[in-house]
Amino acid sequence: MKMELRFNKTDIQTNEDGSMTVRGYVNKTETKSKMLGRNQKFKEVIKRGAWQKAIENAKEIHFLAEHDNSKILASTRNDSLKLSEDDQGLHMTATISPTSYGKDYYQLIKDGILQNMSFGFRSVKDSWRNMGTHFERTVNELDLFEVSVVRDPAYSSSTISARGIDLVEDIEIPNIQEVKEVKDMNKKALIEKKNDLLSELEGIAETIEVEARGLTNDEETRTSKLKFDIEILNKKIDGKEEINMIEVLGASDTTVEKRGFEAFLKSHFNSEEVRAITTSAVPGQLVVPTSIADEIVKKLEEVAPLFSLSKKFPSVSGRLDVLKETDIGGAQWLDEMENATVQDFAMEKVTLEQKRLTAAVELSQNMINDAGFDIVAYVVDLVARRIANALNRAIINGNGVKQPQGFLTATLPSDSYVTTAAVGAIGTDDILGLFNSMNPQLIEGAAFIMNRSTFSTVSKLKDGNNNYYLVDMKNGNGYKYYTVLGLPVQISDAMPDIAGGNKAIALVNLGRAYGTLVKKGIEVKHISGDTQQALRGSQLIVADMYLDGNVINEQAIRLLKIK
Repeated sequence: MKMELRFNKTDIQTNEDGSMTVRGYVNKTETKSKMLGRNQKFKEVIKRGAWQKAIENAKEIHFLAEHDNSKILASTRNDSLKLSEDDQGLHMTATISPTSYGKDYYQLIKDGILQNMSFGFRSVKDSWRNMGTHFERTVNELDLFEVSVVRDPAYSSSTISARGIDLVEDIEIPNIQEVKEVKDMNKKALIEKKNDLLSELEGIAETIEVEARGLTNDEETRTSKLKFDIEILNKKIDGKEEINMIEVLGASDTTVEKRGFEAFLKSHFNSEEVRAITTSAVPGQLVVPTSIADEIVKKLEEVAPLFSLSKKFPSVSGRLDVLKETDIGGAQWLDEMENATVQDFAMEKVTLEQKRLTAAVELSQNMINDAGFDIVAYVVDLVARRIANALNRAIINGNGVKQPQGFLTATLPSDSYVTTAAVGAIGTDDILGLFNSMNPQLIEGAAFIMNRSTFSTVSKLKDGNNNYYLVDMKNGNGYKYYTVLGLPVQISDAMPDIAGGNKAIALVNLGRAYGTLVKKGIEVKHISGDTQQALRGSQLIVADMYLDGNVINEQAIRLLKIK
């Protein structure tokens, strides 16, 4: 994902209570920046409200040192980083983790040596105005990736590439004539919509005339709404737009492409919006726009928690070999002048290749034409949920042949298993034994994974003080989730029931235990023109994804096996 960087000299304040807390403004809204751009100069303003929306949409945001992902100072993941937008701009409060580098950077901030803040973002929706000597950019919506404390902009920029960040070096200012053509196309679409509403209004009038009766309350409300909508469309069609004011939709804003995709589903093949998004030379087929495919990926991250928690390796050509330690070797106690012998370590190779995962959705033409809901959102949600379900199941018990290798079906060392004391049952000591069997360094980031039936059993377990082990929590977005011994619980029907010999509960740190490689992101095709679909009166949506996964660290997996 490409990212833009902005640097600000700011007044970062520190707490004097020893809590290693810092606070300050990352960016001031409604304030023009200094002159930006290398080839074409522009000034930038971030609109009020853009930051708050970005915070709400972000999965997690880290406070970093020098944009270095290995130096996380605080994070929204555990609320040590709090971001908010007030009437001045984006405000940050961060309680820095007391790591060795965390203490060093806190002291540098406290001493006033570090006074520069930087933030990495991607514009989702912005507008441009030609001011004559330069352009002015207004960012209306954005994605916020991270905030960083930096020594100076020059130093930070020079080290970005070494960390693998895909940085936007210069902004491409949109061509005025091209945008004018897009506006003309949108104007035609508005006129078509207006004509459709007028036809509907005329249809109501004809019905009333034929039946010689007055309007019912529902008809009166519908007629008033139609007239109001037509009046609004007339204003949009007849309104004069300044050519030097250009609105640009970013890659994640699906508004334009979504309308084209919806029109294609409804077989409006000759509309301007369909022509604009059609790239396939095959009649009746459409490679679904990237923004729609991106929406499926975003939805996938939400509904496939095991996949989103796994360690992701960057895509490479061919296959990727990942090394994992099986024996770290040893050290020796020796007498003076006694020769040491080499205590070698042992590694095993895990190969990640590409396996095809496909989801197909068939929709009847009647359903598409008469849908009283957002048909595009329905397709996106359905495809994402089908892929997510298959991914989650494969990460748990995939066969490693056509599917990724699951952690339940992988060959694990004997110390990966904890056996219950009772036959066909789970008690409080079993949960504690499973928890205590994992290395404390791997506990942070781990999660319990079980099916719904097992979850029901675990939810009734109590400690010695008659308190339930299961605790319900809410995250920053207000969504409820459950924890056991402070760790989140993931529920999946791919996990087996509580029965003799089954591995009913897994405790896994997926970020350390399981690696995934996406060889090719989701590609979605829409097929409506082939013989089968024509005869059935249906349309087919096919989504393909190429990826693989495997266990890369057995020590981060512990399984509770029923006796």
